[in-house]
Amino acid sequence: MDNEELLERKRIARHEALHGLLGLRAGAEIQEIEVWPVGGTLLRFPLNPWTLKYHYGRSPAKVQEQVTKILASLLGPTVASSETLQDEDLRLVTQWQQAWSALPGERISANELHVDARFSVLVWLKPNRQWIDKVTLALVQRQKVWGHAAWLRLVQQCRPPQAQRRISSVPSRPAAPRQRALSNAASRSESVPWSYHDGRTSRRAGAPVHLQVWRQGLEGALCGPW
Repeated sequence: MDNEELLERKRIARHEALHGLLGLRAGAEIQEIEVWPVGGTLLRFPLNPWTLKYHYGRSPAKVQEQVTKILASLLGPTVASSETLQDEDLRLVTQWQQAWSALPGERISANELHVDARFSVLVWLKPNRQWIDKVTLALVQRQKVWGHAAWLRLVQQCRPPQAQRRISSVPSRPAAPRQRALSNAASRSESVPWSYHDGRTSRRAGAPVHLQVWRQGLEGALCGPW
């Protein structure tokens, strides 16, 4: 392995490590992470854009915090490495912002939500850089992690002894007052899985780098201790 390939492996591994760590913070179940020759993260969030109105009408403050963390998990690699938001990451962020903009009543704007998510990543990064570096190196060595339990074991093993407990880092913008959701989301079939695939290409060897998000049902996503 030459130095250029090693650097590219580390870049992809860091990208996926950030998706995986911030995904845990968002309450996602991490089902698979791969970093070479194909980079990708397969995870399941506790919310999806199509049922956002349904849940927001019942708990605006909680859902606002959840969506901020979900956006942070998608924006994390871009914020941490100053990469351009593109491909599947960009499509997912846009989809969540559009779903947020469609919510009824008074609320912060989708742009403000985006800013809050980016800010929360910056605050979270500061005490966790050593942890991220160790997880990145572990992914370079292992290349693939299967299953949520395996990912939890890896990140716990890599956690520095003095690492702080999870910092929520979500700015405290007030959510809109409790209101009735004007949506027929409750009548939707909620057992249909949805997925995303990104065919982004590696700068080194043409290896596609992708983020996949798989959703099956509305509840049951495992939340790690972050």
